[in-house]
Amino acid sequence: MSDLIPCGLALVAGSIIHNQSMPAAQDCIKALQTGQVTAVSTDQLILYGFVHQDAGQTLEVVPDVTIGSPNYYGVGINKSHRPDCKKLADDIQNYVTSSEWKADFLGAFPDLATRDRWKDFQPKPENVNFWSCRDNLPN
Repeated sequence: MSDLIPCGLALVAGSIIHNQSMPAAQDCIKALQTGQVTAVSTDQLILYGFVHQDAGQTLEVVPDVTIGSPNYYGVGINKSHRPDCKKLADDIQNYVTSSEWKADFLGAFPDLATRDRWKDFQPKPENVNFWSCRDNLPN
């Protein structure tokens, strides 16, 4: 396994001519700010976090451009703790549909409030239910 993440892109006439890998997303952002790469590709929320830190002075996230499919994150729990898993899944499902989730999300990513983009990142409760407490991944 490599300790480098792919992130830096050099573009010529709209075509990617090479992809650079760096140890951390922060390194990719520095390469962008110093002109070593033309663009940076990583998780959108990570990019929005960097834009927020930059106060929108030199960085922006290109709206409605995504690469690949969504990444789903989860919580690992021992199979012998099935009741705890069900309780945790219920709690997560209740949280992501609450006003508390929106407030927490906008507190972490205030730049997404003005564009009402927070809705794009809100987990769907049916996905929490579908992917929770599974012994096998669906085909």
